[in-house]
Amino acid sequence: MTDFPERYKDLVHSGSRCELKREGEAPVSSSRCLPPTSAVYLYDSVSKERKIVEVEKVALRKRDVIIKLKGVNTPEDASILKGKLIQVDYGGLYPLPVGYYYIFQLIGSLVLTSKGEEVGRLKEVLKLPANDVFVVEENGGGEFCIPAVSEFILEINTKERKIIVDLTNFR
Repeated sequence: MTDFPERYKDLVHSGSRCELKREGEAPVSSSRCLPPTSAVYLYDSVSKERKIVEVEKVALRKRDVIIKLKGVNTPEDASILKGKLIQVDYGGLYPLPVGYYYIFQLIGSLVLTSKGEEVGRLKEVLKLPANDVFVVEENGGGEFCIPAVSEFILEINTKERKIIVDLTNFR
Protein backbone atom coordinates (compact mmCIF):
# COMPACT_ATOMS: atom_id res chain seq x y z
CA MET A 1 0.00 0.00 0.00
CA THR A 2 1.21 3.53 -0.68
CA ASP A 3 0.36 6.85 0.89
CA PHE A 4 -0.01 8.53 -2.52
CA PRO A 5 -0.88 5.97 -5.22
CA GLU A 6 -1.96 8.61 -7.74
CA ARG A 7 1.72 9.17 -8.55
CA TYR A 8 1.60 5.84 -10.43
CA LYS A 9 -1.50 6.49 -12.55
CA ASP A 10 0.33 7.74 -15.64
CA LEU A 11 2.97 5.03 -15.67
CA VAL A 12 3.10 2.92 -18.82
CA HIS A 13 5.51 -0.01 -19.08
CA SER A 14 7.19 -0.67 -22.39
CA GLY A 15 9.45 -3.69 -22.08
CA SER A 16 12.10 -2.84 -19.53
CA ARG A 17 11.50 0.90 -19.97
CA CYS A 18 8.98 3.04 -18.15
CA GLU A 19 7.15 5.82 -19.90
CA LEU A 20 5.09 8.61 -18.45
CA LYS A 21 1.84 9.22 -20.27
CA ARG A 22 0.00 12.44 -19.59
CA GLU A 23 -3.62 12.90 -20.58
CA GLY A 24 -3.92 13.81 -24.25
CA GLU A 25 -0.22 13.26 -24.96
CA ALA A 26 1.87 10.49 -26.41
CA PRO A 27 3.96 8.55 -23.89
CA VAL A 28 7.19 10.31 -22.96
CA SER A 29 10.19 8.12 -22.19
CA SER A 30 11.31 8.59 -18.62
CA SER A 31 14.47 7.49 -16.88
CA ARG A 32 12.57 7.98 -13.61
CA CYS A 33 10.58 4.78 -13.54
CA LEU A 34 8.35 4.54 -10.51
CA PRO A 35 9.71 3.56 -8.11
CA PRO A 36 12.13 6.25 -9.22
CA THR A 37 15.07 3.85 -9.36
CA SER A 38 15.41 0.44 -10.97
CA ALA A 39 16.28 -1.01 -7.57
CA VAL A 40 14.93 -0.91 -4.04
CA TYR A 41 16.25 -2.04 -0.69
CA LEU A 42 14.68 -4.85 1.32
CA TYR A 43 15.11 -4.17 5.01
CA ASP A 44 14.64 -6.77 7.72
CA SER A 45 13.95 -4.96 11.00
CA VAL A 46 14.73 -8.08 13.04
CA SER A 47 18.17 -8.91 11.60
CA LYS A 48 18.83 -5.28 10.55
CA GLU A 49 19.94 -6.58 7.13
CA ARG A 50 19.48 -4.39 4.07
CA LYS A 51 19.69 -5.95 0.62
CA ILE A 52 19.41 -4.29 -2.80
CA VAL A 53 16.92 -5.87 -5.24
CA GLU A 54 16.16 -4.98 -8.85
CA VAL A 55 12.62 -3.85 -9.76
CA GLU A 56 11.25 -5.54 -12.90
CA LYS A 57 7.74 -4.10 -13.08
CA VAL A 58 5.32 -1.81 -11.23
CA ALA A 59 1.52 -1.88 -11.41
CA LEU A 60 -1.19 0.11 -9.63
CA ARG A 61 -4.37 -1.54 -8.35
CA LYS A 62 -6.61 0.94 -6.53
CA ARG A 63 -4.54 2.04 -3.50
CA ASP A 64 -2.01 -0.79 -3.81
CA VAL A 65 1.21 -0.63 -5.75
CA ILE A 66 2.33 -4.04 -6.98
CA ILE A 67 6.10 -4.29 -7.44
CA LYS A 68 7.64 -7.26 -9.26
CA LEU A 69 11.14 -7.88 -7.94
CA LYS A 70 13.79 -9.75 -9.93
CA GLY A 71 14.18 -13.31 -8.67
CA VAL A 72 10.78 -13.35 -6.95
CA ASN A 73 8.75 -15.57 -9.27
CA THR A 74 6.60 -17.81 -7.08
CA PRO A 75 4.44 -17.43 -3.97
CA GLU A 76 7.15 -19.33 -2.11
CA ASP A 77 9.78 -16.77 -3.21
CA ALA A 78 7.46 -13.96 -2.09
CA SER A 79 6.74 -15.56 1.30
CA ILE A 80 10.31 -14.92 2.48
CA LEU A 81 9.67 -11.20 1.97
CA LYS A 82 6.84 -11.13 4.52
CA GLY A 83 7.52 -8.52 7.20
CA LYS A 84 10.33 -6.85 5.27
CA LEU A 85 10.22 -3.17 4.40
CA ILE A 86 10.81 -1.83 0.90
CA GLN A 87 13.01 1.27 0.98
CA VAL A 88 14.28 3.70 -1.66
CA ASP A 89 17.06 6.27 -1.41
CA TYR A 90 15.84 9.66 -0.22
CA GLY A 91 17.22 11.34 -3.34
CA GLY A 92 15.15 9.04 -5.54
CA LEU A 93 11.78 9.93 -4.04
CA TYR A 94 9.07 11.05 -6.40
CA PRO A 95 8.33 14.76 -5.82
CA LEU A 96 4.86 15.24 -4.35
CA PRO A 97 2.46 18.10 -5.06
CA VAL A 98 2.27 20.96 -2.55
CA GLY A 99 0.31 19.88 0.53
CA TYR A 100 1.22 16.19 0.22
CA TYR A 101 3.86 14.54 2.39
CA TYR A 102 5.55 11.21 2.76
CA ILE A 103 4.55 9.71 6.10
CA PHE A 104 8.20 9.29 7.15
CA GLN A 105 8.59 13.07 6.83
CA LEU A 106 5.92 13.57 9.48
CA ILE A 107 6.66 10.86 12.05
CA GLY A 108 8.46 12.31 15.07
CA SER A 109 7.38 15.88 14.29
CA LEU A 110 6.67 18.13 17.24
CA VAL A 111 2.93 18.84 17.55
CA LEU A 112 2.10 22.33 18.80
CA THR A 113 -1.11 24.28 19.31
CA SER A 114 -1.61 27.51 17.39
CA LYS A 115 -0.62 29.29 20.64
CA GLY A 116 2.77 27.51 20.65
CA GLU A 117 1.98 25.02 23.44
CA GLU A 118 3.69 21.64 23.02
CA VAL A 119 1.21 18.78 22.73
CA GLY A 120 3.57 15.90 21.94
CA ARG A 121 5.11 14.14 18.95
CA LEU A 122 3.50 12.48 15.94
CA LYS A 123 3.84 8.75 16.52
CA GLU A 124 1.86 7.24 13.65
CA VAL A 125 -0.40 8.07 10.71
CA LEU A 126 -3.45 5.85 10.32
CA LYS A 127 -4.72 5.49 6.74
CA LEU A 128 -8.50 5.33 7.09
CA PRO A 129 -11.20 5.47 4.38
CA ALA A 130 -12.59 8.90 5.30
CA ASN A 131 -9.27 10.64 6.08
CA ASP A 132 -5.89 10.05 7.63
CA VAL A 133 -5.61 10.23 11.41
CA PHE A 134 -2.55 11.46 13.30
CA VAL A 135 -1.68 9.51 16.45
CA VAL A 136 0.06 11.90 18.84
CA GLU A 137 2.12 10.71 21.79
CA GLU A 138 1.51 13.27 24.53
CA ASN A 139 4.39 14.74 26.55
CA GLY A 140 2.87 13.51 29.82
CA GLY A 141 2.32 10.02 28.47
CA GLY A 142 -0.66 8.60 26.66
CA GLU A 143 -1.84 9.09 23.12
CA PHE A 144 -4.69 10.72 21.29
CA CYS A 145 -5.85 10.86 17.69
CA ILE A 146 -6.42 13.93 15.53
CA PRO A 147 -8.20 13.70 12.17
CA ALA A 148 -5.74 14.96 9.55
CA VAL A 149 -8.13 17.53 8.11
CA SER A 150 -7.75 21.30 7.74
CA GLU A 151 -10.18 21.95 10.61
CA PHE A 152 -7.56 20.60 13.05
CA ILE A 153 -4.23 20.61 11.16
CA LEU A 154 -3.31 24.22 10.48
CA GLU A 155 0.25 23.85 9.25
CA ILE A 156 2.82 21.19 8.48
CA ASN A 157 6.47 22.22 8.29
CA THR A 158 8.67 19.25 7.37
CA LYS A 159 11.90 21.30 7.44
CA GLU A 160 11.36 22.32 11.07
CA ARG A 161 9.55 19.03 11.82
CA LYS A 162 6.55 20.84 13.33
CA ILE A 163 2.82 20.34 12.99
CA ILE A 164 0.55 23.16 14.19
CA VAL A 165 -2.91 22.07 15.32
CA ASP A 166 -6.11 23.73 16.51
CA LEU A 167 -7.61 21.71 19.34
CA THR A 168 -10.11 24.39 20.41
CA ASN A 169 -13.18 22.37 19.36
CA PHE A 170 -11.50 18.98 19.62
CA ARG A 171 -11.18 17.88 23.22
